[in-house]
Parts: sequence; structure tokens; C-alpha cells
Amino acid sequence: MIWQATIFVFFCTILYLFIKNRSIRNRKNSFSYTSNVIVGITHDKDAKCPSCGVSLKKHPKSKTKCKKCGNYIFKRTRPYDNKEVTVTENEAKLIDIEWQKVNGTYAEIAKEYKEKDNIKENLKLKLGKEPSENDIMWSLLNKKIISSVKENNWGEFANTRAEMGNILLSEGSEIKAIEMYVEDAIIQQNLMLLNYYNSESNIKKYLDKPALTSIAGGRIDAIDKIISKLKMNESELENLFTESILRVTKSFQFEYNLKEQCNKFMNNFVSLKK
Repeated sequence: MIWQATIFVFFCTILYLFIKNRSIRNRKNSFSYTSNVIVGITHDKDAKCPSCGVSLKKHPKSKTKCKKCGNYIFKRTRPYDNKEVTVTENEAKLIDIEWQKVNGTYAEIAKEYKEKDNIKENLKLKLGKEPSENDIMWSLLNKKIISSVKENNWGEFANTRAEMGNILLSEGSEIKAIEMYVEDAIIQQNLMLLNYYNSESNIKKYLDKPALTSIAGGRIDAIDKIISKLKMNESELENLFTESILRVTKSFQFEYNLKEQCNKFMNNFVSLKK
């Protein structure tokens, strides 16, 4: 019986290795055309700008601007051989698309790309000039806000508000960015109740004492930097939080002890404790 079990295990192992090898071979074949289109500079070679060829001290670990030609340099991992490469922006987009195909998200992302192209054309006609990437993203996020409200998808709603906050922050609208982050925090912490009791008659009944004691780590860092940059004091921040909370509570019929909740909320920020 032991030798029979040993033979069985042996053949199972052989079968597993055969299937695994075939899967890897098929995967490589499915991306064979990519190796001709997306080459990139592998990290075992000398670091160079993929656009102009100027030598670099090292391969960049993140998006970097070439000091000579002004083009951005990107780091990606090729899907067909898993090698890290330094690539141009267009090559990075092509690799991203290949990974989306591998992960089964291509159809969804392709739809978003098409939507962005449509928004870009509409904004171009409206503004009379080429819209910025932030203009395009803002319009796309506005559409997401409308669809998430219609579908009662408050998780997507909150995440979209946070993305809007990131855009505002990148454009120097720090106060507006904080307002978006606070709105995101309120909704995220009451997400379960919002999704379950999403009718108007139930929201007030079950969310009379919603939570507002913490905020996502990334948002804390962003708000802390804003507090330091603008030299905001506790009173100014409390007023800003109060206005933001009131705006959200009016929409969702939340009831807060504003003073108590603001104090708990502000305990997250080390800039106020210095």
C-alpha cells in the first residue's frame, strides 16, 4: 500500500508540474508580441532615460522627470517575464493595460479610458483649449459621485470625495481638501449603517449617534502637513471641522455632539500637539 501511495503522489506531482509549466508557457506566449513592443531598460543594465538616452545615476524607483529632456521616466514590471524595467510614459500605459488583461480588469479600465477621452473632448470644446489632467479627472469623479448616490454606494462615494481632496491638495486648495477628507472620514466610519439603513426614514432613526473619532492614516498625514504649512491653530481647525460636519449631517440627517466629536477628531493630528 505504501508503494502504491508513493507512485500516486509521484504521478500527481508530475501532473502538477506539467500543468504549471504549460500554464507559464501559455502565459509567455500570450505576451510574446509585447516583448517586441514594450522593451524598456531592464534593471540589470546601465540606467538611462528611455526617451533621450542620457545616463542616470540609478534606475528610478518611482515616476521621475528627466533633467535633460523633461520627459517623465516610469518604473514597471513586465507581465511576460516579471522583469523590472525603466520605460517611457506610453510604454508604462501599455504595460498597465497588459496587467489589466492578466488581472481581468481590462474591460472596466478600458471603459474608464473611453469615458476620459469623451470628457476630454467635451471639455476641450467647452473651454476652448486642451483641458488639464485634473480637469478631466474632476469631471470623471463628479460623474462617479452622481452614480454612487443613485446606487446608494456610499463606499465609492466616500472614496471619490477623498480622490477629489487629493486633486484639490495638488492644486493648492488645502482648506477645500480638508473638507473633502473630513466628509470621507464621516461616511467611511458609518458605512455599514449607511449601506444597511439607506432609506430616508431609517437614517435618522439608526444614525442618531454616528462615529467620528478617527481618520485614515494617509488623510492624517495630508491634513497634518496642511496644518503645519498654514500654521493653523486648534480654533481654526475646529471651525473648519464643524462646518464640514454640519454640511454632511445636513445631507445624511446625522446628529452630532459637535464639540465632543471635534475634540476626538483633532486628537488624530500631531501638528496640534507640538
